[in-house]
Amino acid sequence: MPIYVPFILNIGAQVLAQFQRQPVQAFYFYYSVFLFAGLLISLLLAYKEIRKAISGISRKYYAYLLVVILIFVFLEVAFVKPTHLLYNDEYIYVSVAKMLLTEHLAAVCSFSNATSCVPGTPGFIHQPPGWPFLLAIPSYFFGVSFGLAYNMELLFSVFSIVLIFLIVYVLLKDLRVGILSSAILAFTPLFMSYSRSNILDTPAVTFLLLSVFLLSVYVKRKSMLAGIAAVFSIAYMLNMKVDMVFAIGVLLLLLLLDKDKFDGPEVTKNLKRLALLLIIAAIVAFPALLYVYAASNFSFGAPQGQPNFSFAYLRSNFVENLLFWFGVYDKVYVAVFHSYYYDEFPLAYSVFALAGALFLFLSKKYRELAFFLLWFAIVFLFYTSYYAGGVNYSAGDDVRYFISAFPVIAVLAAYGFVSIFNLANKKKFFALSGNSKQHKNAPLNAYLFLGVMLVLLFGESAWFFSTVVTMSPYHIYPFAAERYDERFIMQNYKLIPPNCFVLTFKPPLWYVLGRGNIYAGWANLSSYNSKLMNLSHGCLYFDYSISCYINLTGSPNTEQQCEQVMKSYKMYPIAISHLDNYSWNVSFYLFKILGPANSTVS
Repeated sequence: MPIYVPFILNIGAQVLAQFQRQPVQAFYFYYSVFLFAGLLISLLLAYKEIRKAISGISRKYYAYLLVVILIFVFLEVAFVKPTHLLYNDEYIYVSVAKMLLTEHLAAVCSFSNATSCVPGTPGFIHQPPGWPFLLAIPSYFFGVSFGLAYNMELLFSVFSIVLIFLIVYVLLKDLRVGILSSAILAFTPLFMSYSRSNILDTPAVTFLLLSVFLLSVYVKRKSMLAGIAAVFSIAYMLNMKVDMVFAIGVLLLLLLLDKDKFDGPEVTKNLKRLALLLIIAAIVAFPALLYVYAASNFSFGAPQGQPNFSFAYLRSNFVENLLFWFGVYDKVYVAVFHSYYYDEFPLAYSVFALAGALFLFLSKKYRELAFFLLWFAIVFLFYTSYYAGGVNYSAGDDVRYFISAFPVIAVLAAYGFVSIFNLANKKKFFALSGNSKQHKNAPLNAYLFLGVMLVLLFGESAWFFSTVVTMSPYHIYPFAAERYDERFIMQNYKLIPPNCFVLTFKPPLWYVLGRGNIYAGWANLSSYNSKLMNLSHGCLYFDYSISCYINLTGSPNTEQQCEQVMKSYKMYPIAISHLDNYSWNVSFYLFKILGPANSTVS
């Protein structure tokens, strides 16, 4: 082993230790402020260059885009039930938003009173604070709530629909492809499902698209102002989700495929400008990259002793993940729970996308084809090589990773659709023959042909929307039992006085609800028990939740901790709910704790 390796590892250990400390947690709050303010200011400064880059878009196409957005929002609000599709992570992000607001700490709290975290207990969160920070901004005015988080997710989904339209215009100069790309992305069934949840992947993709758009403007206009705006967007994207580090490869591709950077009379000037931009990017994004390093060594990633990424995962996941894009996992049966989960993706999207790739090649748009194909390949290979990167991993909840490739499929499918229509028109397919009567019918034939193609493109998506996307959250597997459990808590939490404390395995949820709480496994530890008794004045409750039936990952397991709490205290139930579904036959309780099990309290 080289002599410098232990030295580097020691520095790494020192860095990791700091992430559990409040000064570093506070730093990442202010770093998020810096990135967000820098992004807004740089966007304002680059506004004229952005306007010039998209100046060829007519009002008619903005009207079409507005129609797509209005239909999307109507369908989401009217028919899609907001829920946590990635259980537990989503209310953690809302709780971190509260921490950012109240204590300016980018941390998760496992021991708090109704309003603030107990000093010394805020802990490292496995994802950066970029999304909780965005949630904190409207929460300052409207209060912290899950409903606000769901609506923010919907808002950022709308931004993605707009951005893909703008990207297509800048890169391909085809407004019809741009509008259709927006529609395909908007009406992708999984995109519609996740747009009413609170997962990180959807808003992270928004920042990926914003970064691609701004870099495209930089390439087109040779504007450093647009480039600096792109730098802040990229850094904020990395501050949203650690695995978005893959997007650096996508964005570098966009720069490398710009031939003007390496050709022409101003090549030296262009390369100097690019070098300066990369230096600025390295400085601005360094703390975000440091967080990626910390997260990969803390709780984020594979179980201990198992690599996060490996060629073995790539081999085992490859076929499964490839088949996903051809609609093979629209309905997967889980025998042990007598239930189904849905990794639905429309086959028509992939077929038209393959056609789009072919037509880009035939049109000699090699750079654009290379960019979109390599974007897809980077996403596919990155997550397929990840330990949890199979689309069927954990009953399909990890299919969310591939949202980053949905925009690519949307663009290629739209290009394929428009190219097929153009080819049919060029071959005079609509006129059918040369007689004048049939020529008069050509417009009607064109509309009929267009209608058939639209049905072929969107028919399967419409079916998935009506049968899967609009499904009740309590029928969505996985995490159906957890949703019943959470509903039980939401219906009964007001039975607990605000000055009392709840022993729970869901501290972030109770923190958002404004009830004092402590992680149940800590309650009997001497270092926490005395603080708990002083703060609660003996007014304690116990949240007997789904965690008492499921051995959650981690050590020690939550079933054992739950049993220990039950043995340690005398208690009686103040609320009960029973679940008999999906092979679950369990009861949830809120207990009032009377005292230690060995006490004489009756």
